Amino acid sequence: MKESYIKLPVLTGDVSGAASALYELGGMFVIHDPSGCNSTYNTHDEVRWYDMESLIFISGLTDVEAINGDDSRLIKDTVEAASYYKPNFIALANSPIPYLNGTDFSAVCRAVEKKAGIPTFYVETNAMHDYIRGAGLAFYRFCEKLMTSKRPENVSPSDNIRVAVLGATPLDLTSKDSAESIKNILREGGFEVVSCLALDETFEVALSAVNADVSLVVSSAGLRAAKLLNERYDIPYVAGLPVGKLKESLFEALREKSCAKNVYLDFENMSDNKKTLTVIGEPVVMGSLGAAYAAENDCRFRIVAATEDGRELINESDVSALNEEAVISALSDASLIMGDPMYRSVSPSGAKFIEVPHFALSGRLYLDRIKDIMRLI
Repeated sequence: MKESYIKLPVLTGDVSGAASALYELGGMFVIHDPSGCNSTYNTHDEVRWYDMESLIFISGLTDVEAINGDDSRLIKDTVEAASYYKPNFIALANSPIPYLNGTDFSAVCRAVEKKAGIPTFYVETNAMHDYIRGAGLAFYRFCEKLMTSKRPENVSPSDNIRVAVLGATPLDLTSKDSAESIKNILREGGFEVVSCLALDETFEVALSAVNADVSLVVSSAGLRAAKLLNERYDIPYVAGLPVGKLKESLFEALREKSCAKNVYLDFENMSDNKKTLTVIGEPVVMGSLGAAYAAENDCRFRIVAATEDGRELINESDVSALNEEAVISALSDASLIMGDPMYRSVSPSGAKFIEVPHFALSGRLYLDRIKDIMRLI
């Protein structure tokens, strides 16, 4: 029964994560799924839909097509829609049915790209993983397909260190102000922000990530892309948010331009105080908030990582909790907890709780309480 959820909701799924990652980049995102499912990805798991439309389509998979493995209509409809909308790229993703049927999406992508003449790639979703996995794969495939194999030689010199922000989606940075706050804080620190994947950014500017001197991973969703840019262009990366007293430590790591797993571990053992803060959620965002809080309040902190990817960023003293049973166990002895209010239901009754609503967990339930995450500490 370890996979059963009784008190907690599950995190947003990987298909929604992929759709969120590519939402603003001017591409066409086609989910091979039965009709009627688009509202899940566009309204339940997306805060931008009513203000900013995106080319997110459902293929309308039928029983006969699923049983017979007929991909002809998927290819035909995708090519027709692309010829009308002329997107910057086409991304295909799948729901559980075509995943279980073994649909050859790589072949479908080749056929679509050949017929449409538009770069096409596959994001390996199956609705069985969380949003970080889907968003991370979407960013990775986007960079892999659309960023050239060689670093541009005509990058103009700059007096400031150029930073590419990676892994930004409203599922973690829900407030409309958060992405701009990150950029402004970096600029105030003397850095030049060349790209932000992918909030408040255009397709062309997003591709400028290859011009960066260093990448800043602001959630685990950007980790795969950061590694790709490091391998392909020798661009180092740092993980963390420039929040509170963590800001100067992060700035120092960016200036050193060396591949650091994260910067928030610098604060782990800064105090002998027995008071310990337990932060739960996505490890980069919550780890950064935990480190900033610990620095302000002279206490220790530990991370309970609730997402599948990004576990390599946590310390041995931290915990990975990927189901309700593991979360309950990890929080069983916590006296001070920072996380989404939904975690109250599985926390010790006497624990003090610092609420940080997480859209990917509680959705719109606490949407009116979500503030600019850069101003919380």
